[in-house]
Amino acid sequence: MKKLLPVQTVWYKSAQPKTVILQRLRDNIEKEKSISFFQGTTGYERPYTGYLSGNSFNIKRVISYRNAFLPQVKGIIKEDISGTTIIVSIKPHRTVLMFMGIWMGIAIFISMVATYAIFFHQFHPLLLTPYAMLLMGISIFYTGFMPECNNTKNNLKDILRAEIIEQR
Repeated sequence: MKKLLPVQTVWYKSAQPKTVILQRLRDNIEKEKSISFFQGTTGYERPYTGYLSGNSFNIKRVISYRNAFLPQVKGIIKEDISGTTIIVSIKPHRTVLMFMGIWMGIAIFISMVATYAIFFHQFHPLLLTPYAMLLMGISIFYTGFMPECNNTKNNLKDILRAEIIEQR
């Protein structure tokens, strides 16, 4: 079930101490402002909005365009003998997950009904519509979320000056 959900966990490793990592995050995170109705301008000076609290953070990338699939990033910072490990969870916003869950649930149910109709009744091309709904749901989600997820992972790698040691 976990593989069906588009949640990625990434482990970053840096030789720098935790205090340096926390400062780099502070330098790149800005408190989220109210909604701006002006297109083309973000109103932010830093690349991320959100907050840093103790050894954890909750952020999202600042973009100048609209994308409902913009990843939500939560992280924990742990220091050990060899440096600092940053464990980051990257996932879509919960309303996007709910919408896609409803979309896919309806499409799967209608696909089961269509499959029954295809095998036990007469075939009609319109019976392929629910399969197209499934494919469209999957492709829309992954073309919207995955590029943003990859951008976020690379941006964090640069900000933290760390290497990715594991991804799931």
